[in-house]
Amino acid sequence: MRRFFKWILLAVVLIIAGSAVAAAMQHKSPGSTNSPVVVTTTSSTTSSAATTSSAAATSSAATTATSSAATTTTPTAPQTFQGNGSENIGTINVSAQSTLRWNCPSCSGDNFIVGNSFNDNNQIDVNAEGPTSGQTVVDSGSYHDVEITTEGQAWTITIGAGASTTATTSTASSAAPQPGAPQTFQGDGTQNIGTITVPVQSTLRWSCATCANSNFIVGNSFNDSGTIDVNALGPTSGQTVVDAGTYHDVSINTEGQAWTITITAGG
Repeated sequence: MRRFFKWILLAVVLIIAGSAVAAAMQHKSPGSTNSPVVVTTTSSTTSSAATTSSAAATSSAATTATSSAATTTTPTAPQTFQGNGSENIGTINVSAQSTLRWNCPSCSGDNFIVGNSFNDNNQIDVNAEGPTSGQTVVDSGSYHDVEITTEGQAWTITIGAGASTTATTSTASSAAPQPGAPQTFQGDGTQNIGTITVPVQSTLRWSCATCANSNFIVGNSFNDSGTIDVNALGPTSGQTVVDAGTYHDVSINTEGQAWTITITAGG
């Protein structure tokens, strides 16, 4: 009988011990389950942030590119200045090669000069005596202390993007002339006529009826491979040989008035 009770007691102890172990394991399970959830959440958050950052960067780059393209294609608005007599109009910023056109109805028989600081990289070449209007090519850049000197009265200056070709009177385009086709340019006083392309070796002939006893100079950019050599004092006409090539910032400097330049292939 005693042995029977011992077995019963042992069985009860084993049952109690088994219940305690099961309870302990059930208590530990939630803790071990929570740990991967936290890691997954952290990983998901990081991935989301990276995706958001990448999308934002892509969107920003696209916006910047669109904005840049829009800025590039926006045409430059013309600049207009008006005054009376001699005047300093300060600084002018020219974003691209442009044409400066001037008009002074009361300047007939008088000088009309536009100049700028000698410290600038480029110069505005306007020095006319007699005409009431004219034009010149102006390279891109900043022009300081831009000064109009004249004995005339009301004047207007307009600067519009693009180098005008209205000084060319020949049927051939000055941008891409055909070999053999003459190029003719007309102007008045000091003027920059921009870029001239000479397809083959040619002869440049000039005439300036009012240049007797005055200088008549034709020059071009020092950076060009070739040079136009005209520097006359006194005569009213002349000629020089011009090699094939492209000549930039071709400037006529004279105290005379109306002049004509013709470039013809060969002699």
